[in-house]
Amino acid sequence: MAVMDFLVNKMGFNSTLIAKQLSILRVSMEKVIVPRALFAQELLSRVSEDKIMAIMDFLVNKMGFDSTLIAKQSSILHWSLEKRIVPRALFVQELLSRGLINDLKLSVLFDTSEKVFLRCLLIVMRMKNQSS
Repeated sequence: MAVMDFLVNKMGFNSTLIAKQLSILRVSMEKVIVPRALFAQELLSRVSEDKIMAIMDFLVNKMGFDSTLIAKQSSILHWSLEKRIVPRALFVQELLSRGLINDLKLSVLFDTSEKVFLRCLLIVMRMKNQSS
């Protein structure tokens, strides 16, 4: 409760209001984080260690992604390295190197259907061309 004491004593906040907000935050976090962690654990239990290492090696060492981003987006490990991850990552890397896009979220890059993925890229590229 050091944060609560600081906010009440040093900053002059209302302790009752802060307690209520912290309760809401705690419940919200439990509803979001716990199911997400259980889902990630279930997903990882179905993926071999060799596959995890191969995907991490490619995305971190060859593509330069931050490993913590991949850990947060563990659904990536479900996809095929050869059929989905490598082709999409190389395609986006080429678009980035040409300046056609600035960045792309991992969820858009790997967790969307082929149709949605291409549609998102077309929209981004059109917006980039219109602003140039």
